[in-house]
Amino acid sequence: MGSVAAAAELTVIEAPGGYMTSVSADGSVVAGYGGQFFYWTKKTGSIFIGGIPPGFQGAGGSAAVSDDGTRVLGNVLNNDSKVEAAIWQIDGVEWQPIGNLGSNCDINSSTGWGMSGDGLTVVGGVYPSFCTHRAMKWSQGGAMSTLFSWFGWTTRANGANQNGSIVYGWQDIDTGFRQGCIWTGNVQTRLATTAGVRMGEAQCCTADGATVFGFGNFNDGNGQVPYRWTNATKAVPLGPDPEAAPGYATGCSADGNIVSCFFRWGPPAVSGEGYAWINGRGFVALEALATENGIVVPEGLRLSLPLDVSADGKTIVGAGRDVLNQQVIFVLDLHAAAPPCTADISGDGAVDGADLGVLLSNWGQSGQGDLDGNGVIDGADLGSLLVAWGPCP
Repeated sequence: MGSVAAAAELTVIEAPGGYMTSVSADGSVVAGYGGQFFYWTKKTGSIFIGGIPPGFQGAGGSAAVSDDGTRVLGNVLNNDSKVEAAIWQIDGVEWQPIGNLGSNCDINSSTGWGMSGDGLTVVGGVYPSFCTHRAMKWSQGGAMSTLFSWFGWTTRANGANQNGSIVYGWQDIDTGFRQGCIWTGNVQTRLATTAGVRMGEAQCCTADGATVFGFGNFNDGNGQVPYRWTNATKAVPLGPDPEAAPGYATGCSADGNIVSCFFRWGPPAVSGEGYAWINGRGFVALEALATENGIVVPEGLRLSLPLDVSADGKTIVGAGRDVLNQQVIFVLDLHAAAPPCTADISGDGAVDGADLGVLLSNWGQSGQGDLDGNGVIDGADLGSLLVAWGPCP
């Protein structure tokens, strides 16, 4: 009997105070935090890895995972008992702090907020002097540095593109609000409309960094809406607000065709409604998207706070609420079922010598190994098996 890959699937875990904030390129590894940092895979479930999660005594930062799922970004306490950004190797046993710039504010010295897709660049915030917060960039094998700040005001980096060449985040401005910005090298571009209306935080970008998504105000103080920015178009709204409430873009696929968004009036964090913006279609409620893909959504479950989308656009992760308004975390996996791996006669997930042995032992007969179903195991079946050799898709 050949093996068959699972179809679309929704995983929901009760997690008061927990958040899934980042997902690998293929959706197989998710990073998040609650009482500590963790990563999750379908095979292992949640693996808790300690660290100092956001909110602990005022600690900042978030959890992130590299595209290949091998590195998780978080925070630890350093030797001075201050929070410092750190990396956890999935195959390792301890956190690797990445340093700071010698100062702090309360408990924080440096905090990790995002990671490049290749896992070699970490971005976030750092204090080069007491309680002076700046956007931070650190690269594997290099030094930590601050990024340009307009008038020396507060900045923070939220993430980076696939190779770390483009960093996105925000810059404090004269109104006291935050303006979204990107840094190319150390050159800052502040995000606005063609008319010069300044946009809020940048929250994600495409793999090449050319398209940026975030949330901003197009109506002179009348609410937040998700936006898309390119150098050619400047900032434009993603589309009509489906909830008549402030809206926020949080994550996007590598090509920018799928964007996770939520709409809510205020706290708690999971009180709103979660959507996927799909290029050419617009906003689709996550529960409806799950149903379209053959998933039975539990009654009363709301996938209200999506926080990231895999690079392939097939997995959305975040937090939500159940029928009792208890907080949950979720993985919405929209990968379609792979075609049956009929040449995997043994059902072990690969076409290999075990399958070849079964086929040859039944040569000239019917039964296991008759891959084309013609009633006899012959050269045609052997050819099909050899073509399929290796791991099943």
